[in-house]
Amino acid sequence: MWRDAPAQAASLVLIIEDPDAPSAEPLVHLLAWDLPPDLTSVDEGLFKSPHHEGLDENLGRNSFLQTAYLPPDPPTGHGPHLYAFQIFALDRRLDFDHPPGRSVVVAAMTGHVLAKGVLVGSYKRV
Repeated sequence: MWRDAPAQAASLVLIIEDPDAPSAEPLVHLLAWDLPPDLTSVDEGLFKSPHHEGLDENLGRNSFLQTAYLPPDPPTGHGPHLYAFQIFALDRRLDFDHPPGRSVVVAAMTGHVLAKGVLVGSYKRV
Protein backbone atom coordinates (compact mmCIF):
# COMPACT_ATOMS: atom_id res chain seq x y z
CA MET A 1 0.00 0.00 0.00
CA TRP A 2 1.23 3.51 -0.78
CA ARG A 3 -0.07 7.05 -0.56
CA ASP A 4 -2.00 8.78 -3.30
CA ALA A 5 0.04 9.87 -6.30
CA PRO A 6 0.36 13.60 -7.01
CA ALA A 7 -2.77 15.10 -8.59
CA GLN A 8 -0.96 15.69 -11.90
CA ALA A 9 0.08 12.02 -12.23
CA ALA A 10 -1.08 10.39 -15.47
CA SER A 11 0.05 6.83 -14.66
CA LEU A 12 2.03 4.59 -12.32
CA VAL A 13 4.85 2.15 -12.99
CA LEU A 14 5.60 -0.78 -10.66
CA ILE A 15 8.96 -2.57 -10.78
CA ILE A 16 9.71 -5.52 -8.50
CA GLU A 17 13.30 -6.76 -8.33
CA ASP A 18 15.46 -9.19 -6.33
CA PRO A 19 18.97 -7.70 -5.88
CA ASP A 20 20.15 -10.88 -4.09
CA ALA A 21 19.59 -13.20 -7.06
CA PRO A 22 22.71 -15.03 -8.22
CA SER A 23 22.98 -12.95 -11.41
CA ALA A 24 24.95 -9.96 -12.65
CA GLU A 25 21.87 -7.70 -12.49
CA PRO A 26 18.93 -7.70 -10.06
CA LEU A 27 16.33 -10.28 -11.07
CA VAL A 28 13.26 -8.49 -12.46
CA HIS A 29 10.06 -10.06 -11.10
CA LEU A 30 7.59 -7.55 -12.55
CA LEU A 31 7.44 -4.58 -14.89
CA ALA A 32 3.97 -3.02 -15.02
CA TRP A 33 3.21 0.36 -16.59
CA ASP A 34 0.21 2.59 -17.19
CA LEU A 35 -1.37 1.57 -13.92
CA PRO A 36 -4.16 3.97 -12.89
CA PRO A 37 -2.81 6.94 -10.92
CA ASP A 38 -5.45 6.43 -8.20
CA LEU A 39 -4.22 2.88 -7.46
CA THR A 40 -2.84 2.70 -3.89
CA SER A 41 -2.25 -1.04 -3.45
CA VAL A 42 -1.89 -4.28 -5.37
CA ASP A 43 -4.09 -7.20 -4.41
CA GLU A 44 -2.82 -10.75 -4.58
CA GLY A 45 -3.45 -12.20 -8.02
CA LEU A 46 -3.79 -8.83 -9.78
CA PHE A 47 -1.05 -9.66 -12.30
CA LYS A 48 -0.72 -12.77 -14.44
CA SER A 49 1.67 -15.27 -12.87
CA PRO A 50 2.27 -19.03 -12.92
CA HIS A 51 -0.39 -19.28 -10.18
CA HIS A 52 -2.95 -16.65 -11.26
CA GLU A 53 -4.81 -15.63 -14.41
CA GLY A 54 -4.50 -11.91 -13.57
CA LEU A 55 -3.89 -8.91 -15.81
CA ASP A 56 -1.37 -9.40 -18.58
CA GLU A 57 -1.69 -6.11 -20.45
CA ASN A 58 0.93 -3.43 -19.94
CA LEU A 59 3.42 -5.92 -18.55
CA GLY A 60 7.05 -5.87 -19.57
CA ARG A 61 9.42 -8.82 -19.71
CA ASN A 62 10.70 -10.19 -16.41
CA SER A 63 14.19 -11.71 -16.18
CA PHE A 64 12.83 -14.99 -17.57
CA LEU A 65 11.59 -13.01 -20.62
CA GLN A 66 7.95 -13.64 -19.69
CA THR A 67 5.26 -10.98 -19.57
CA ALA A 68 4.07 -12.02 -16.13
CA TYR A 69 4.72 -11.57 -12.43
CA LEU A 70 7.42 -13.93 -11.22
CA PRO A 71 6.68 -14.71 -7.54
CA PRO A 72 9.56 -14.83 -5.02
CA ASP A 73 11.37 -18.15 -5.33
CA PRO A 74 15.01 -17.99 -4.17
CA PRO A 75 17.16 -21.05 -4.82
CA THR A 76 17.05 -23.71 -2.11
CA GLY A 77 19.74 -23.10 0.50
CA HIS A 78 20.46 -19.60 -0.82
CA GLY A 79 19.23 -17.85 2.33
CA PRO A 80 16.94 -14.83 2.53
CA HIS A 81 16.48 -12.58 -0.48
CA LEU A 82 15.37 -8.96 -0.48
CA TYR A 83 12.60 -7.89 -2.85
CA ALA A 84 12.33 -4.21 -3.81
CA PHE A 85 8.81 -3.05 -4.73
CA GLN A 86 9.33 0.28 -6.53
CA ILE A 87 6.41 2.53 -7.47
CA PHE A 88 6.75 5.58 -9.74
CA ALA A 89 4.15 8.27 -10.48
CA LEU A 90 4.63 9.69 -13.99
CA ASP A 91 3.39 12.86 -15.65
CA ARG A 92 2.49 10.86 -18.78
CA ARG A 93 1.41 7.43 -19.93
CA LEU A 94 3.93 5.10 -21.54
CA ASP A 95 3.38 3.33 -24.84
CA PHE A 96 5.42 0.45 -26.25
CA ASP A 97 5.04 -1.51 -29.50
CA HIS A 98 6.06 -4.75 -27.79
CA PRO A 99 6.68 -5.89 -24.19
CA PRO A 100 9.78 -3.98 -23.06
CA GLY A 101 12.56 -4.98 -20.72
CA ARG A 102 13.65 -3.01 -17.65
CA SER A 103 16.11 -0.70 -19.41
CA VAL A 104 13.50 0.39 -21.98
CA VAL A 105 10.91 1.14 -19.28
CA VAL A 106 13.42 3.08 -17.18
CA ALA A 107 14.57 5.08 -20.22
CA ALA A 108 10.94 5.96 -21.08
CA MET A 109 10.32 7.12 -17.49
CA THR A 110 13.40 9.36 -17.39
CA GLY A 111 12.40 13.01 -16.93
CA HIS A 112 8.75 12.11 -16.22
CA VAL A 113 8.84 10.88 -12.58
CA LEU A 114 6.75 13.05 -10.25
CA ALA A 115 7.09 10.87 -7.14
CA LYS A 116 8.47 7.48 -6.17
CA GLY A 117 8.47 5.05 -3.30
CA VAL A 118 10.05 1.75 -2.37
CA LEU A 119 9.17 -1.07 -0.03
CA VAL A 120 11.76 -3.77 0.62
CA GLY A 121 10.63 -7.17 1.86
CA SER A 122 12.54 -10.31 2.70
CA TYR A 123 11.72 -13.92 1.80
CA LYS A 124 13.56 -17.15 2.58
CA ARG A 125 12.73 -20.60 1.27
CA VAL A 126 12.32 -23.08 4.12
